[in-house]
Amino acid sequence: MRIATNHLNFGKVTVSLTKSLPLKVKNSGKFDLQVNIGTLTPPFAVDGSGTFDIPKGGHQPVTVTFKPDATGPASQTLIVTSDDPKHPMKKIKVSGTGK
Repeated sequence: MRIATNHLNFGKVTVSLTKSLPLKVKNSGKFDLQVNIGTLTPPFAVDGSGTFDIPKGGHQPVTVTFKPDATGPASQTLIVTSDDPKHPMKKIKVSGTGK
C-alpha cells in the first residue's frame, strides 16, 4: 500500500466554505489488496471511506474535505489500514485553519 503524502494541509479556509484535497491509495504490490479508509469528524470529512479491494497496480481515489465552522486551527488523523504485510497501516495528518 502506498500513499504519496502523510499530511494533508488545507491552509486557511473561510468559515462555512469547503475546500477539498485528493488522496490516492495505491496498490504497488504483486497481489490484490484489501484497504480500509477511515473516517473523520467535522469540520473534516472523507468522501470515499470504507473497505475496498484494490487490484495489483490499481488505486482508490478519496477526497478529503475541510469546512470550518469556527476560526482557528483544527487537526485530526486519518487512518488507512490494509492487509499489506509490509505496510499494514498509514496515519495521515489532516489540518487546516478556519479564518
